Amino acid sequence: MRWVCLVCLGCWFLGGAATGLLAQEEPELRGRKVSEWINILQTEPSSKKREGAALALGIIGVQSKLVIPALAKALKEDKEPAVRQRCVTALSRLLADDKKAIAPLLDALANDETPSIREICAETLGRVPNPNAAVVEALIRALEDQHAGTRAAAAESLGKLRLAASQSVRELTARLKDQDATVRKYAAFALGQVGPNAKSAVPALAKLLDDDANPQVREQVVTTLSALGELAVEAAPALTKALSDPQLVVRQQATIALSRLGESAKEALPELRKLLDDPDRTLRLHAIHALGGLSRFDSDLPKLFAQRLGTESAIEIRLALINELGRMGPAAKEAVPALQEASNDARVTVREAVARALEQIQGK
Repeated sequence: MRWVCLVCLGCWFLGGAATGLLAQEEPELRGRKVSEWINILQTEPSSKKREGAALALGIIGVQSKLVIPALAKALKEDKEPAVRQRCVTALSRLLADDKKAIAPLLDALANDETPSIREICAETLGRVPNPNAAVVEALIRALEDQHAGTRAAAAESLGKLRLAASQSVRELTARLKDQDATVRKYAAFALGQVGPNAKSAVPALAKLLDDDANPQVREQVVTTLSALGELAVEAAPALTKALSDPQLVVRQQATIALSRLGESAKEALPELRKLLDDPDRTLRLHAIHALGGLSRFDSDLPKLFAQRLGTESAIEIRLALINELGRMGPAAKEAVPALQEASNDARVTVREAVARALEQIQGK
């Protein structure tokens, strides 16, 4: 979702805004009163000049109560899509100061014949402070729009509004099957903002992670499942499979997600072990933490971590191994010789971590 560039028009108006916007009964900008800008917006044959008038009125904003009605009228009636888009942009500037700017956007989202206008309205409504029921309902309806860009923008906005997303779990879950990959991605994003109410979407998210060919969709899905933590228990098999995903970021997020599932992730132990040989240092780090959390289900982990401690030189990896061995407590006693060897490390942070781990293991 991207705004059309306003650089040319913006520079022209903003260059004179500081001196042109006067504290008068009828504000002025660049030597023209509000009423003059409104007249240009409503009667000027040149669409470029009408665009400029819309932008000017957006800059004047709530200093005049005439601005929002004029922009709303042009958004509804102007035949030129570029002018209507400038009206949306201008109204978006006023959302934080005057809720009357919302109604024209809702109307355009529902009724404008130009898909790009509906899309930008859906995107803009995601920035409404404390949205009311009308905003939420409009965005939910927009999830069914014929235009994929509008559906995606609606899903993204619902996610940004959080509370709105929690009221639309069923509709967002349905969009996980959308034919458009961007829509599926933003539906998954929005579900990740919901919290506990998104638990019902976990099976659909797991299936999408398993089946979707689009790497960006899989990345967002696994990020959402990671954010859901223990609520994503049903996705454990799909997350385990994702440890072999060709996309590094998917493997990383799947590892993090599994580390948050507790006992439910124990079936992933063999695949997590394999990640200790992955060339990516960050992935190895996540794998160490995930394995450490499952150590009570794998009695060989202390020995494995001790061996790794002897071969890993990167300080963050060594610290992770040492800290996880310490958390294992007395169960990691066979790693004591390796820890004692690590106490000769030239780096003080490593030596301090070793001392803490030995105390946790030996109880001294």
